[in-house]
Amino acid sequence: MNSRGFDIAITTIILIIISLAVLIGLIFFVKNGFRSFQSTTDPLLKTQSLEGARQACELVCKTENEITFCCESITMDKEDLFCTNSTLGVNCNIDCSIVSCT
Repeated sequence: MNSRGFDIAITTIILIIISLAVLIGLIFFVKNGFRSFQSTTDPLLKTQSLEGARQACELVCKTENEITFCCESITMDKEDLFCTNSTLGVNCNIDCSIVSCT
């Protein structure tokens, strides 16, 4: 009995099933892989931007620029922070109560 044609059909079906599994896996990886990458890098990026804002406020304090230190805001994560905010942890001798922000 000649079963050569039947063997080629089974091989083709197996290759189609394997390629579909690989395609589904690739789609799943691309769709969810970027989410997991973003979730692991977001805390690092937020820490870096907070550190950059803190260093900028320390520099403004050293130059004794009262208006910039007390009145200018830094936008971070769609939220305005001022150098006087306690989360930045900037120790400065500038008294913002006497500074007029107009």
